[in-house]
Amino acid sequence: MDVRAGAPPGEEAARALLRTVLGPDGVAGTPLITHAEIVATATELSAHLLQVDDCWVQPPGAFAESLSRSAGENGGVWLGNPTLPAAGPLGSVRIRGALGGAPFFVGGERHALMVFTVAPRAWTRADHVVLRQAAAELGSALEATHGHQRTPAQEARARYDELRSELLTVLNHELRTPLAALSAGVEMLADLAEELPVPVGRLVARMEPNLARLLELSANVTTLGDVATPQSRVDTARIGPADAAAVARTCVASLGTAAARVDVHEAGPGVPLVVVPAEDLRELLDRVLSNAVKFSGPDDRVTVTVERRSSRVTVVVADTGVGVPEHEEHAVGQPFYRGSNARALQAQGAGLGLSAATTIARRWGGTVELRPGADGGAVVTVRLPAAERGAP
Repeated sequence: MDVRAGAPPGEEAARALLRTVLGPDGVAGTPLITHAEIVATATELSAHLLQVDDCWVQPPGAFAESLSRSAGENGGVWLGNPTLPAAGPLGSVRIRGALGGAPFFVGGERHALMVFTVAPRAWTRADHVVLRQAAAELGSALEATHGHQRTPAQEARARYDELRSELLTVLNHELRTPLAALSAGVEMLADLAEELPVPVGRLVARMEPNLARLLELSANVTTLGDVATPQSRVDTARIGPADAAAVARTCVASLGTAAARVDVHEAGPGVPLVVVPAEDLRELLDRVLSNAVKFSGPDDRVTVTVERRSSRVTVVVADTGVGVPEHEEHAVGQPFYRGSNARALQAQGAGLGLSAATTIARRWGGTVELRPGADGGAVVTVRLPAAERGAP
C-alpha cells in the first residue's frame, strides 16, 4: 500500500524537512558535529512537527527493547494513551497521557525516539509516518557521524585541556602587570643598595633571585598562553635564518658557573641554519638547557649536539642527571606536570619550562621529544626546519 496516498496536509512537507535538516545536506554532513548536537536538533524538530510536550532519545535497555517489539507489530511505531504513574503532592498518582516511540539503531544498539504529551491524544496516521521518518533520519545521521565521535575519556581530556588553557590565560593576565611593577621597584632598590641600611640591602638581595623565578614563571605562562602562529601562515622568506650552534653556545654562556659542565658539538658539514628567529630559538634552548642543568648534579655532564639532517636541524641535549622514569615520558612536557624525580629532589619549578619550549618549536614547525638516556639521565631532541644552504 502506498503510504503517501491520501496523506494528510503537511505530512510530505514534514518528511522533506526532516530529510533536509537531518540528512547529508544538514547536520549529518556538518564536520565534527557531536551526537549530542544531532540529538538536540532532531528532538526539537520532532517535537515541533508532532506538536508534543516533550521529545527525547531512550538509550539502549529493556524499555527500548520492549517498545521495539510493540512497534514491530504497528509498522515500526508505537503510539498510545497509557495510564502513567506520577508523583503528586499527596503521594503517587496515575495519570493518562499520550506516549509514543519509534526504534532506531546506532552502532548495533537499539535506541528509541520518544514523544509525550500530558493530555490524551488521538494519534493520526500522519503522526505515525512523521515519527517513523524522524527516527530513521536520526539513526542515519548518528550512524554517519559515529566514526568521529569522541569517547568519554576523550571528552574529559578535551575539557581538561580547555580548563588548563583558561587557567594559563588568567595567570598570564594576572601576573604580567604586578610583576612588571615589582621588577621595576626591586631594580630601583638594587641601584640604591649602597645607600640602604644593611638589613634592607640583604632583603633586596634575597628578593632578586625570587623575583627572577617569578619572571621566569610569567614568561613560560605567557608563551603557553599566546596563540601560536600556524606554520602555514608564516612567511618564512622574511625570516632571517639563525645559526643553531651559535645560539646554543650563547645559551650555555648565560648559565653562569654551570656552563663549565656543558659541552657543545657540531656534527656534519655546513652551518646548521634554522628557519626560526634567533630570539625564539634562544628562548627554546634556554628552557631545555635550564632543565638539563637543574636536574643534574655538579659532577654530571651535559652534552649539546647540533647537526643538520636533510631538511631538519636537530639539537640534542643529553645529561647524566636523575633522568625520567619510562612510564612518565608521555606526561613530561605537559603544562604543570612535574615528574616524580623532580618532586623527590624538591627542585624548584612549576612544570612549565619544557612545555613552553615545545610550544615555541611547534610555532615554527618543529618538535621537542624527551626520552631516558641509555646510561641514565635524559635526552631532549629538538627538531627544527632547516634553512636553505645558500641562505644569507
